[in-house]
Amino acid sequence: MSKQVSFLYMLMGVVFTTSIVAANILETKIVEVGILTVTGGLLCFPIAYIIGDVVTEVYGYKAMMRLVTIGIVMNLFVVLLGNVAAALPSPDYWEGEEGFNFIFSFAPRITMASFVAFGVGSYVNSKVMDVMHKKDKERRFCLRAILSTIVGEGADSFVFFPLAFLGQIPVLELLHIILLQIVLKTVYEIIVLPITIRVVAWVKCQEGQERDKAEATKEQGNRIALVLADGGAKGYAHIGAIKALEEQGLEIHSIAGTSMGALVGGLYAAGKLDEGYKYLKSINKRKLFSLSDIRHMGLDGLMGGEDVYEVLKDIIGDVRIEDLKVKYCAIATDIDTGEEKVFRKGRLIDAIRASISIPGVFRPYNIKNHRYVDGAMTNGLPINRVNREEGDRVVAINLDTYESSVTNSFTQLVKHGGGGLLPSIDVLRKSRHFGFLARAYDVMTGENVFNIITNSFFISINQNKRLMAELTKPDIYINIDLKGYDTHNFNSAEAICNLGYEQVKQKLNEDKHSQKPL
Repeated sequence: MSKQVSFLYMLMGVVFTTSIVAANILETKIVEVGILTVTGGLLCFPIAYIIGDVVTEVYGYKAMMRLVTIGIVMNLFVVLLGNVAAALPSPDYWEGEEGFNFIFSFAPRITMASFVAFGVGSYVNSKVMDVMHKKDKERRFCLRAILSTIVGEGADSFVFFPLAFLGQIPVLELLHIILLQIVLKTVYEIIVLPITIRVVAWVKCQEGQERDKAEATKEQGNRIALVLADGGAKGYAHIGAIKALEEQGLEIHSIAGTSMGALVGGLYAAGKLDEGYKYLKSINKRKLFSLSDIRHMGLDGLMGGEDVYEVLKDIIGDVRIEDLKVKYCAIATDIDTGEEKVFRKGRLIDAIRASISIPGVFRPYNIKNHRYVDGAMTNGLPINRVNREEGDRVVAINLDTYESSVTNSFTQLVKHGGGGLLPSIDVLRKSRHFGFLARAYDVMTGENVFNIITNSFFISINQNKRLMAELTKPDIYINIDLKGYDTHNFNSAEAICNLGYEQVKQKLNEDKHSQKPL
């Protein structure tokens, strides 16, 4: 178990478990005090419920259920050992054989009843405390403690006594004991309530100091909010970047991504980055062509995108953004209004599919009568959209090849044949039937309106990302130079990923050696 356990939580767990084991043994004794007939378990059983109130109030419902499980397992262990001991032979001078055998031959029935009753009672008790705590926050603890005890002890007693003593005690007497147990245990809780309140306050104070230490650790920059830019196939570098960040001991608590950044970020947030990377590495020219989905080509896009969607669905599943362990948002653009769309809830695959819809390449993705295209059109580096928390640091990963010697343009995409999706220009030039396409390319890549417009498109996106980095400065800004790889190299996942890993690792090491906080 990698997570450190609080000493106070462990101490209460020991007392809780001891109370459960002792109570189940003491339940074999029927006690009559005046007109009151109860079981010996009344002496210590309420202690377990009081600890349950404290643990649920301070640590939460799940922490209490862990103690219940441990208590039941330890109780079973004690009974098992007791029965083994009872079965072993004793010397003639031993006079306690009959009493010992009575307790541990009767205890299995009581233990079985206790397993069922205490599980039900503890669940009800803790659930009432948890629900009321979420509603009331820190208010009305006394009411929560008393009401949860009445409900929990009631459920426990009405399950336990019939299972443990039916046939041993007359029915009316059994009912009398049940009601009396509920009343006495509740009175017990009320009497010690002032002590319980002080214990809760003290434990919260002590644990609050531990949380302050944890927050101090956060302020050292170990937790980061990660921003991943668009970039087509260049986005494979984000996979290597994440690996380098994690190797430095940085914990990613939230991600904001656009286009390919949204895809890689979504895979990570869903815990599917390894599966996704494995698939991406398997993409070759043949598989890339099969994903082109040209059978759904329309006037609004060369590719339908259905095949890509199905691949994402197979890898990610039908998970929702609000259920992810890592906070996540994806950026898309409403093509009809020009507005930026930030996806913070809904199906993850829908958010990713909307964000990666490159205009003219993929058909716009329709969600509730809104048509969405690539988020890079409005926010290619969404530093201003990532979820923040106190003490974290923002790390922004950009993939701007205009900062290198390589031109990022649509004509480059055409020249290289879409990374294998289409025949390259050199192949077309040698073709007897399609040479006219190569000549058309030569005209298109010269000084013409089409070339100027496409280049302006990419330049505008990259300038907007640089502006975002200036207006909303991240704590760490890294631009990865892909050294010749471009948006269309979808069959080069491993090489691009390695470049991302090496450059981010180098940047983080440089900052560490220069004593800049990570």
